[in-house]
Amino acid sequence: RGTKISIPIMTSDNNLYNRKYISFINKVNNVNNIIDDKKGNEIDLSWIRMNMDLIITTDAEIEILFNPPGGDVMKGRGVSNMKLEIDKEGNFNMCGEYSIDNGDYTFRLQNLINKKFKIERGSSIKWSGSPYDADIKLNAIYSLRTSLYDIIPDSTNDIYRKRIPVECILSLSDKLLKPNISFKINLPNSDESIKTTLNNTISTEEELNKQIFSLLLINKFSNTKQTGGVGEA
Repeated sequence: RGTKISIPIMTSDNNLYNRKYISFINKVNNVNNIIDDKKGNEIDLSWIRMNMDLIITTDAEIEILFNPPGGDVMKGRGVSNMKLEIDKEGNFNMCGEYSIDNGDYTFRLQNLINKKFKIERGSSIKWSGSPYDADIKLNAIYSLRTSLYDIIPDSTNDIYRKRIPVECILSLSDKLLKPNISFKINLPNSDESIKTTLNNTISTEEELNKQIFSLLLINKFSNTKQTGGVGEA
């Protein structure tokens, strides 16, 4: 109890600036100044031998920092049987699957968005060799209350004017360092007819990404008849 493990992850590119639903007009000057770990930043592990079998319980907190500082942060508690090894050639290997019981994922976007998503139980990270080649399967939810009137301006039905629970669902899959990122919008307490109307209104991936960005930025849907604006920064 009280154990905390922090894993800083430096990716070869910055996912923030490659998210296809955001267009940055004025990019930060040093976005492409990526540190090359192969040039003067390698750590000599040839003199170390390590062979550890770890039983990780929910007493320990695991924190993964993506491109620190200022990057996304994942914190969680879960269970795993993990094997860590440094062989005589200095190769560092990790094997095991970390199954998340509870946690959160802080989604950050420059100074515009800083939202905490709750990680769904059963999400996992799996290592089978190199610590840089892990597989991730993660779903996380950001919950808010807002009305549907901005996206479905139906003046004949008062239900669209009421603030209702809305969930922005973030999914990360494939490789931990370069995950596939996708979003969904869920109305957990609404009936199927309202869900169908919303799904028919958000009929393209571009529109979905626009609405997700609007919900995270201003906590409301964007008017579908508006042009520009919320999709650009």
